[in-house]
Amino acid sequence: MLFLDANAFYYYYGSSKPGQNDPPNINITKLRQYCDNFSSKALPSSAYLEIITHFKDSQDILTDIINFIITNKFKIYNNTVTYNVTDSELSELPSIISNEEQLQQYVFKVLIAKKETEVSFSNFFLCEIVTLYTYFKIKQDAILPSDDILYALSFVYNKLIKHNNDSRAKLHAAFDSGYEINDPQRVVKKVFVNCVGEICIKVDIMLEWIYESFRQSKEVDINDIFEKAYSEATKSKSISPEMDKIVKVIKNAQTECKSTVEQLSDVFDERFTQGQKEYLSQVLLPQWLMNGQKFQKNDIFDFFWISCLDYIFSTRVTILISDYRSYDCRNRDLRRNVPHRAREHGGHR
Repeated sequence: MLFLDANAFYYYYGSSKPGQNDPPNINITKLRQYCDNFSSKALPSSAYLEIITHFKDSQDILTDIINFIITNKFKIYNNTVTYNVTDSELSELPSIISNEEQLQQYVFKVLIAKKETEVSFSNFFLCEIVTLYTYFKIKQDAILPSDDILYALSFVYNKLIKHNNDSRAKLHAAFDSGYEINDPQRVVKKVFVNCVGEICIKVDIMLEWIYESFRQSKEVDINDIFEKAYSEATKSKSISPEMDKIVKVIKNAQTECKSTVEQLSDVFDERFTQGQKEYLSQVLLPQWLMNGQKFQKNDIFDFFWISCLDYIFSTRVTILISDYRSYDCRNRDLRRNVPHRAREHGGHR
């Protein structure tokens, strides 16, 4: 089987059809010949969501693309956690594209699924950053007894992070308003950074209450301390987030950050593959820390794409990627700005 990402699919389909220029560094003719050699081809559902929504306002092009998917018998590899493209859905595509109203309804459904995927991952990444900040701040402050560090982290996580529906709702609204003005990247980044800052401010207040109680010489009820700290933290008004301080706390723990990120990923969602965990710890988090907290929306779909790379090493299929860094699970090597390449591992043709 051959996996294609969205860009590779566009080149195979024909970039000139959607009005795009063919890249000068890729031999499109050879690429198409290579793809044609495979009787079994697949699109990850993450790429499928991108393709359908990208041409949501160009029904003629979208109809032609869906016909191309049908004609070439593409399978869909479901690699997103919020939406699965079923066999039944694929079988209904010929009927859907024959009716303009049905096609509009289908595109709207896929767009909602894409946004939900983006919101879910954005909220997950937010929770991961805030949890890292909490854990490393407790350790770096070195005030709590070591036996109580994980207890404190668990309490803060459950009270302020895990069930923080307020941030998820803000992210959801940001994606909605961002798509309305065709600029979700800018809108989401601002809201994302504000949400991280607001929660970390509450974390700081809670930890100060906890620290002060532990500084007292008398014995105290640890559960009572945390409950009072939480009550005080949730009364606070959100103020401008001190992002420099948040970034510094996490950066200061870089030596143990990688393993901690991968362990936390298991807590958040056990379905994440090893490659995805390492992509989080070695690409997404460092990029966020080093590049002014830029949260690139495309990073979400790169993250889900990584699961395909894990899949090929367990099933010996071939993967075709284009124009972004690749991840090789065999040697854990991250390579930036890799041009189009095809990888074969005894692929079934």
